[in-house]
Amino acid sequence: VITASCAMKLELASGRNDRIVWISGMRNILVGTEASEWMLPYDIDPTKQTASMLSSYGSERIQAAALHSGVIFIQRGRRLREHIFDGNASDSIDLSFSADHLLTGGVRQLVCKRSGDPMVLCLLENGKLAVLTYDRRYDMQGWARWETLGEILSISTLDCPEGQHLYAVVRR
Repeated sequence: VITASCAMKLELASGRNDRIVWISGMRNILVGTEASEWMLPYDIDPTKQTASMLSSYGSERIQAAALHSGVIFIQRGRRLREHIFDGNASDSIDLSFSADHLLTGGVRQLVCKRSGDPMVLCLLENGKLAVLTYDRRYDMQGWARWETLGEILSISTLDCPEGQHLYAVVRR
């Protein structure tokens, strides 16, 4: 029986008073805090608690999203980053270096479309989309701004037989 007594408390020893802002699962558990990004093993338990710091960029309060074999997140300072893993090594890549002006107004939501043309969709605070068509396998990256008649409130993807479809809630 799973009860509250089965829970454990884990504090990331960042040496800072920071807060967890997102958690994402891949091969391991990735955690973004206001000051750093961390990796916890997938089989963590109360007797085996380990965490390793991946980077100290710090994350905005927006849920990260998985794409390819990496995790996409918004770094503090409004940069789009991908944390990738290659065997035991990892790296954090700035994906917004060529179009950082698109994200300066702030990002409200982050969604990744994995099938068809892989895309990272950033719903901006002004209700418009900054879209990164991105495929690391082919070294392809291109930014665009998408606007509709009205303000986009929320975006989501839905798996379909043809791939993934993008849906938006728009206020008109």
